[in-house]
Amino acid sequence: MVRPFRFSVQASAPRPAAEWRELGRRCEDLGYSALSVSDHLDAEMAPLIALAVTAEST
Repeated sequence: MVRPFRFSVQASAPRPAAEWRELGRRCEDLGYSALSVSDHLDAEMAPLIALAVTAEST
C-alpha cells in the first residue's frame, strides 16, 4: 500500500500573533500537513506559544 506524500512548512522568522494566525490559515488552505517552528534561544517567539497561536486559527 502506497502512503500519500505530505508536505510541511518550516517557519522561523519572528512575527506578531496575527501573522502566525494568518500563516496557519494559509498553510491549511494550501494543503500542507504540518507547520514546524525552530527552537532556538534568540529573538524568535517561543515555539510552543507560536504553535498554540497558530493552532487556534486552524
